[in-house]
Amino acid sequence: MGFARLSCLLLLISCALTGVHSVTVTTSVGDIIGFDAIWGDKTLQKFHGIPFAQAPIGDLRFSPPVPRAPFLEPFPANKFGSPCPQQSEWLEKLVFSPESQNFEMSEDCLSLNIYVPVGGEEKKPVMVWIHGGGFSGGAGMQYDGSKMAALGDVIVVTINYRLGLLGFFSTGDEIAAGNYGLLDQQLALKWVQQNIGAFGGDKDGVTIFGESAGSASVTWLMLAPSNKGLFNRVIGESGTALADWAMPKPEIAMLYKDILIEKLGCAKADSSQVMTCLRGLPTDAFASTASGYPHAEALKFKTPVGPRVDGDFIPYSPLSRKPTERMEDLPVFRSVDFLIGVNKYEGSPFIAIFMEPMYQATTNESLYDGVPRKAFHENVEMWGVANERADEDVAQALWYLYGSSVNGKQSDMMQARDLLEFMGDSAFYDGTIKFVKRHAAETTETTGTTFLYSFLPMPSKAVGGLRDLFETEPWIDGAIHGDELGFLFGKGTIIENEEKMEGGEVELSAALITYWTNFAKTGNPNEPAPVPRQWPQYKMGEEEFIEFDIQNKQLDLRISSFFRNRHMSFWHDVIPAIQACPFEKPHFTSDAEPEVLETRDAKTEL
Repeated sequence: MGFARLSCLLLLISCALTGVHSVTVTTSVGDIIGFDAIWGDKTLQKFHGIPFAQAPIGDLRFSPPVPRAPFLEPFPANKFGSPCPQQSEWLEKLVFSPESQNFEMSEDCLSLNIYVPVGGEEKKPVMVWIHGGGFSGGAGMQYDGSKMAALGDVIVVTINYRLGLLGFFSTGDEIAAGNYGLLDQQLALKWVQQNIGAFGGDKDGVTIFGESAGSASVTWLMLAPSNKGLFNRVIGESGTALADWAMPKPEIAMLYKDILIEKLGCAKADSSQVMTCLRGLPTDAFASTASGYPHAEALKFKTPVGPRVDGDFIPYSPLSRKPTERMEDLPVFRSVDFLIGVNKYEGSPFIAIFMEPMYQATTNESLYDGVPRKAFHENVEMWGVANERADEDVAQALWYLYGSSVNGKQSDMMQARDLLEFMGDSAFYDGTIKFVKRHAAETTETTGTTFLYSFLPMPSKAVGGLRDLFETEPWIDGAIHGDELGFLFGKGTIIENEEKMEGGEVELSAALITYWTNFAKTGNPNEPAPVPRQWPQYKMGEEEFIEFDIQNKQLDLRISSFFRNRHMSFWHDVIPAIQACPFEKPHFTSDAEPEVLETRDAKTEL
């Protein structure tokens, strides 16, 4: 008896003993056996761990993914597939699913999970979730699509994709072009196009959405012409392809390539020989380390690998266009409806993970106790500025914008807030506003809609969020990076969750899910289901956006305009002007300290 057939029999026996009903769906790749489940008073069908690609091992390692061959026996979709190789900490601490997880990592990890609401005759919109994790961690199984599927009447698909070195390493030429993780995402979307109809889904109504690296991924996918027809709407949460961490600098990537292949014993005469050597190494050789990647300590936390402009899959750099220029050569970017936003304190985890440990290790002091000029300069250099040069002239300009509270004249809290502002603007807000303006500038009667949000409230323990992973300062009283996730995916059943939620959180969760699933259905978050407040479209010259908040334990939705206008104008206008000046050798010295600005008003005039 074959393994697949035995697994199917065991699944059927298990369903009979537990009272759970199995359900079989016939697809282009064969029969898939899932199971019924309940969310509140809603019935769902779930299908876990469906492989969409062959195992990317041997000659397929560091290569574009290959579609999985049809199943010879019915496939038992009753457990999650293996997560892709990564550090286990990310998997074990961040879980928005009450179901049993699979922590047995494997390179044979390219699978997807499907959550289908039962009822209704019409084809249902499809929302494909791309998880975050800095392109080096995470898995689709961490996010339970049941709540969104049940309450929004949409099909939710969560996917895995290759991570870290195995997902994005490149030799800088056609021998190993990189972007394998993005190509995995594309192949999963092709699988959805071919098979989601069998689950009751509408292949012509696909929305891709993601958070952090998943959000950056969906914006990268907007820039790939070969994705035309695979999706028509995009939702991004905290990240774009314009972020420094989402697009490593080519010189850093090539420096790391040379370091890595030497350390792994694969420094060969040409790229073909290098890749032959790398494909013969054990999986453990590519495992993540405390510095993020093996043998990357010398890079001081600079991102060494990630999505790149390869001239083929991604033909153009997202940095190569100005908001007012048209982008006829990027048809996907222009045609899709686009909704994106950021959280209040996006920079908090980055300080906790990268900046604070590195600073304490060299000074035995905390960044929150005041940031000297040298530390500020090093942080500017480490994170980059819009992927361009970050010499002393740039650092000095940024110091005048953010430095009046980090030069010893203000309280620790003010110092820390300014540091958080710098990190949020640099790593998230700058790129988000540039990206949303580029999309809004393309808006015509035949192009996609554009919407922007800002998410402000700090979730309670019942909701959860990424703050569970990090040591967050107690005075940080608003949403950090990832804090919206618990409102969208939830933990446990509705009754268990809502009994523990604090005032306004149940309503906020319902509002987010309604806006998100409305957008997936129509390209407009305000319809068809009723919403608590109309969300205006983001248009050039008006630049309105919605703020999600909780005030006095009640849902509070506000409409604002010109997100962080003073700071964004500085990043979009002043910094590029400085970078366009002739480059001179940096004149920073470790002894130099800036003059103390007497008031914050002095900065405002810059």
